[in-house]
Amino acid sequence: MTSSHWEPTSLRSGNNIRFAIQVVSAPIFAIKQASLRSLSFSILAICVAFIFLGRGYQLLFFDAPLRALLWDESLMSPILKVFGISWEVFVGSVKNDRMIHSVIRTGGVLMTLSGIFSLAALHRNIRRFYGALIPGTLIMLLLAVLETKEHFFRLIHFFEFGIQLSAPIALMISMRRNLSKPTIRALQVMVALTFAAHGLYALNIWPIPGKFIDMTIVLLGCSQGLAEQFLMVAGILDLVLALILVLFPGGRLVQFTLLYAVLWGLATALARVSFHYTLSHDFLAAMHGAGYLTLYRLAHAGIPLLILAYGGWFKSSLNARS
Repeated sequence: MTSSHWEPTSLRSGNNIRFAIQVVSAPIFAIKQASLRSLSFSILAICVAFIFLGRGYQLLFFDAPLRALLWDESLMSPILKVFGISWEVFVGSVKNDRMIHSVIRTGGVLMTLSGIFSLAALHRNIRRFYGALIPGTLIMLLLAVLETKEHFFRLIHFFEFGIQLSAPIALMISMRRNLSKPTIRALQVMVALTFAAHGLYALNIWPIPGKFIDMTIVLLGCSQGLAEQFLMVAGILDLVLALILVLFPGGRLVQFTLLYAVLWGLATALARVSFHYTLSHDFLAAMHGAGYLTLYRLAHAGIPLLILAYGGWFKSSLNARS
């Protein structure tokens, strides 16, 4: 009688334990069984959305260096003479200034729409409309060229846009033909160029931006001398990272290098909004003034992450732990 009473209870307990183990382990097994290409594509689409939405917010609420092109007298004067317009009239025209303002805001709308469509591309049926990303990609290219012009056409500054320019192109290619090894390899080289450009600035090989030093001083609470030494170390690591990613297509060393790129890219992205918040102590003001800077720079962490995912790093790590 006693055994007949306890046996069903023990069986039920055993079933409950097995069920609990299955519930807890289900996400792990799901990750292990998931398509790595699908995971990588999802990360790529989200990164591109971050780039477009962040840049779109910039153009909608702030400014773009379009005037660096249109207010270049040596460039515009010959064109204006063809239409019989003097340089002084063109520069002093309120109507022209409003037109530039409208063009920038229109670019912001197009970038935002491209960002929304990038997220929609997570749905497989939407992917055949990859051409919808072309406007945002072209505006991103124009922004890169204009900002490079503002920095005296230093090629190193253009390389800073390596990830932000290549990720939308990679997404369009992947929407049409699926994510492939050549695309991943190209993205890896673009990650290297982006980090190398940051590293050369941090090392003061090209004039180090004052904002680099200011952010380091404020966020780390250190002196200017220590900030410059910190940036020098970070710059050296960026160059080492770039060399490894260019010279080696894969392997354990590349995996650890990409992991460092994820962590450092995330830290530098969050530093923007953290810096503004530390100065203002106003969360909404910091999000408005610097949230977009963080948003599009999150791709600097996301693209190395998708390369890791495509290479099976998550799966191999889970297998090693299990």
